[in-house]
Amino acid sequence: MKARLLEAFTPQELDAFYNSIFFRSYVSGTYDYLPLNIEYKKEYCGDNDYKNTSIIVFEGDEPIVALFAYSAGTTFSFFNEPVNIVSSVSDNRDKEAKALSLLFSSLKEFAAKNNYSTIIFNNNVHLLSVFFSKLTQTDLRFEAYLDLLESKEIIKAGVRKSYKSLINWSEKNIPTQVISHKNPNYEQFISFRDFHRHTSGRITRSDKSWDLQYQSLLNNEAYLVLGYYNNKLASGTLVTHGKKNAYYCVGVYDRELMAADIGLAHNNLLRAIYHAKDIGLEEFNLGNLPQTNTDAKEARIFYFKTGFTKLMRTHTIFTATF
Repeated sequence: MKARLLEAFTPQELDAFYNSIFFRSYVSGTYDYLPLNIEYKKEYCGDNDYKNTSIIVFEGDEPIVALFAYSAGTTFSFFNEPVNIVSSVSDNRDKEAKALSLLFSSLKEFAAKNNYSTIIFNNNVHLLSVFFSKLTQTDLRFEAYLDLLESKEIIKAGVRKSYKSLINWSEKNIPTQVISHKNPNYEQFISFRDFHRHTSGRITRSDKSWDLQYQSLLNNEAYLVLGYYNNKLASGTLVTHGKKNAYYCVGVYDRELMAADIGLAHNNLLRAIYHAKDIGLEEFNLGNLPQTNTDAKEARIFYFKTGFTKLMRTHTIFTATF
C-alpha cells in the first residue's frame, strides 16, 4: 500500500482517480467531494487561502481510502468544516486496518512538516480513537433530512400541518419549473442569481461561484426549481446532489409576498424534494444547526426546514491537536 497527496497527482492520475470505482461508487454518492463543488468552495472561501491537503491510500493502482481536506492556516480541515474518511474496504477489516494505519502515519507526518497544529473531524470511530487524548473541543449539530425511499404520500403527510394550506394554495396559483441538465437555461439561472442579489440587497458572492453552480447543473449535480407569481419570478430553490444524496443549497423567495402569507417557499421546497425522489436519489438533506447557534435568522430558517420532515439526527464535531 502507498499513501499520496491528491495535490501531487498528475492530470492523467487525477482523471484516473475520478473515473475509478472507488470515486464513482463510494465518493460520489454525496456532493461534497465532487470536483465542481471543490472549485466552488475554493472560489467561495478564497482560492488562495485553502490548500489541497487530501490524502489518498492505494492498494496497487486502486484507491481504497481517502481523507479529503482543504486546509488554511494551522488547521487541518475541509474548508474549515470537519474532515471524514471514505473507505471502500470496510468489509475487509485487515485490509482497512492496514490502510488506516498508513493514512494516520502519513497525516501526522504531513501535519508536522507543514505546521498544522489542529484538526477538525466528524464523529468517525477511527479518527476519534487516534485523537481522543488530544481533544480540545466537542460540538453538536442537529441535521434535518428526508428518506426519499418513502412514497410522496408519506413525505407530504410528514409536512407540518400549518404548511399544508399554503402548499395547496401555491399548487394552484404559483406554477413551478424544474431546470436541470435535461433542459438547461443559462438565462433563467442568471435571473435566479439576480433575484437572489435583489432579495439580499447586496452581492454576496462572485459571478464565478454562480457559474460553477450552473456547471454543476449541466453536469447533473444540481437542479433549480423556480416559481412564478403573476408571471414574475417569485421563488427559487437550488439543490445540489451526488448520486445518492441531495442538499438544500440556496433558497430565495419574494419577501413582500412572504410577508403577505403567500406560501412561496413551502411549495417550492416540496417540489424540489419530489424532484430528488423522481431522479432516484435516496436522501434529501435539509441542513443543520449547531447546538451553540445564536443567530436568530439561522434558527428561523432551520425551523422552517424541519417542517418538511419527521427525521432528525445529530453530528458530533471534534477539534483536536496533533
